[in-house]
Amino acid sequence: MLVRQMPEVIKVGRSKKDHKTLYFMSLPELKEWPVGLRLPSKHFALFLAVDARGTPRAAFKTVGESLVKQGIANLVVWGPDCCRCVHIPFAEDVAFKLDPDGPNESSINHDCYSGTLKEALRMFVRWGEVQSRYKRTCRTWLAVAVGNNAWAQSIRRSLGAYTRSSI
Repeated sequence: MLVRQMPEVIKVGRSKKDHKTLYFMSLPELKEWPVGLRLPSKHFALFLAVDARGTPRAAFKTVGESLVKQGIANLVVWGPDCCRCVHIPFAEDVAFKLDPDGPNESSINHDCYSGTLKEALRMFVRWGEVQSRYKRTCRTWLAVAVGNNAWAQSIRRSLGAYTRSSI
């Protein structure tokens, strides 16, 4: 029986602007999302860089349900076909079921960005927000690269530029 090792979550540092603690993780595939992931704060924001072309809708629904159990408060996705294959399924199959009457104070913020990876990451770190009910409990801002080493290196390097001092 093959036992999978939990992917390493690397603390990069605290953001200069608003004291978000920035973390990084790299995954070989989206389906490798760690079900047992434990993060330092009760809630977290997630930046997910993924090439979602060909990803079946059900695959992200499963990941999205894990994210909710783990305390997600904000999801931002970037990459080829990420809006259609990740953001929309999350909004419709996961977030909407939590709040069928529409956005309110208990909603999970979610969005997808086009443009470059660096621009999308900058939007996430500098201007990313969570609903007011999560403000005190969402201090973990996790950026994850899925299946692309160049993206992983770029994200890790870019996150360091947003911190007071890299760890």
